[in-house]
Amino acid sequence: MKPQLLDIRRLRVELAPRERRGERRTVIHDVSLSVAPGESVGLVGESGSGKSMTAKAVMGLLPRGAVATGEILYRNRAVLEMKGAELAGFRARGVSMIYQDPRAHINPLRTVGDFLVEGVVASGAMRRPEALEAACALLRDVGVTDPRRRVAQYPHQLSGGLLQRVMIVMALLPSPELILADEPTTALDVTVQSDVMAILSEQIRERSLGMLFITHDLDLAAAVTDSLAVMYAGVIVEHGPAADVYAAPRHPYTAALLASRPSPTSVERPVSIPGRPISAFEAGEGCVFAARCSHATGLCRTERPDPRPVATGTVACHYAEELEPAEGVRS
Repeated sequence: MKPQLLDIRRLRVELAPRERRGERRTVIHDVSLSVAPGESVGLVGESGSGKSMTAKAVMGLLPRGAVATGEILYRNRAVLEMKGAELAGFRARGVSMIYQDPRAHINPLRTVGDFLVEGVVASGAMRRPEALEAACALLRDVGVTDPRRRVAQYPHQLSGGLLQRVMIVMALLPSPELILADEPTTALDVTVQSDVMAILSEQIRERSLGMLFITHDLDLAAAVTDSLAVMYAGVIVEHGPAADVYAAPRHPYTAALLASRPSPTSVERPVSIPGRPISAFEAGEGCVFAARCSHATGLCRTERPDPRPVATGTVACHYAEELEPAEGVRS
């Protein structure tokens, strides 16, 4: 068994109540996954499923008053127990995050160079001249021409594709071992999205980094990751090798996601998933997908299934062994 870089075990996150006497809201019920050195893991699900909250928990950036239980281990060090200098060091050197909208995370009043070197200079990892030189070298690696001119420019002078490359460089500059990529191509058009993903995948592979790739796009995740974890309403409902999950999904939700997207090679019309997505705090005692699943029974509505081995992965479904792969879309 490969040593794990990141190991999340039965993570549960509850947010503080909005009102003084209100109840806590559960936004993650049960997340277990791991990332080995050099491995890319896709975390896929609809908006509100808890993907970004999982990344925030890994970074130790949960909202004030949030309570996280379970375990998040980085090289066997408990992230949820880190405080002060240890947590700052973990964020500065162990893990980096690439956000989905670079314009929302880059200070428009400072130059691109200031943005890139601020973290490594503040942490003492590099001095400014050294950091700028390293940033320019990385900008060349990700396909940015004339990097010395670019680091002197302001964010509004760069296109969305160039800014996302800047975000990738910012994440790589501290030489982390783990990258959290939170919807890194959502704000880009399809052509630029393809270029950015190719660059990111190349850098991850060349540097043997672990990556947790968060997206709502199952097709994209299957193309760029080694394994897939499918998330719904704060629960990992299916997890396994990317090729197997994509070709033969065993959970009705995964199958429904695949059937709902248009295909350039098929004349069949996409089938929408009935009902509406629910947030984790809306889920009852049973399976989180029961209200939208055509195979749901009384057991599904009263008892939440635990993930268990099925085929080459794990599936949280009472009837996973009885359902044919890719079955489970209600027409």
